[in-house]
Amino acid sequence: LLYKQVGKTDLALQDLVTYLDTNPSGYKYARRAEVYKGLNMPREAIDDYIKAISFGTYNTSMFNAIFNLCKETDAYNETIEALDKAIIDAPNNKWLYFIRASLHAEQGDQSAAAADFTQAIELDATQKSWFDARANAYAQLNKNSLALADRIQVVKFEAASDNDRSQLANFCQEKDLCERTITQLTEALVKEPNNLQLLLARARIHLLQDIEKALDDYTKAIVLNPSNARIYQLRAEARKTSGDSEGAIADYLQAIALNETDFFTAASVTLSLIHISEPTRPY
Repeated sequence: LLYKQVGKTDLALQDLVTYLDTNPSGYKYARRAEVYKGLNMPREAIDDYIKAISFGTYNTSMFNAIFNLCKETDAYNETIEALDKAIIDAPNNKWLYFIRASLHAEQGDQSAAAADFTQAIELDATQKSWFDARANAYAQLNKNSLALADRIQVVKFEAASDNDRSQLANFCQEKDLCERTITQLTEALVKEPNNLQLLLARARIHLLQDIEKALDDYTKAIVLNPSNARIYQLRAEARKTSGDSEGAIADYLQAIALNETDFFTAASVTLSLIHISEPTRPY
């Protein structure tokens, strides 16, 4: 690093080679990759990031570095070839499959992307984003049943978000799969009747077709988790849509009382229901 700072790049690179020759590790490859990146040597940086990951060292910044370097230098094919070789040596490394899948998807090869996301998921089924990415690949391949299965898998995760549920709703509406989606969610709820995320997902789909069924699911979700302010907000919005302003106000106020939502956001919506202007923030 000192050689690099004084402009002696050749000596810096010699030290980097020596550094790796002595007990190579993922950490060392990652460090050298950063130096190569700083020296504007993208090909060498990508190779060392891949070697680091092959050793089991991985973080999001490394993925971003590989992805951005590929994009900046149009090195997708070379990087995929390097990943091919790395996977031969480390066939159980989930991160290598994930990165290769992402590069395939970026290049438009959704079939190869779906295959690699499947390999990654088989090695680790706890990554929500991988199911989401594979669902996108399947959708672009018009494999709608497989895409739907993955979208449902995404909303089953404890960390599922409103955005995840909206993506499911948008997909089933676009593909005219709402009835099938509700059936599959209902079947899943028979097996897991206390799964809060499944209830919220089904409620979101019901909003497209039957507001009363959506309200019923939100009520069941509140029974399962009565301290969740967001569910009260969701039911309040559904009640407002149904014309039940009084019920909506009660739910918004309950959400506020739980102190898990922004008071002024919820209060302004609540007060708009009874035609009172938005409150002024005291700061």
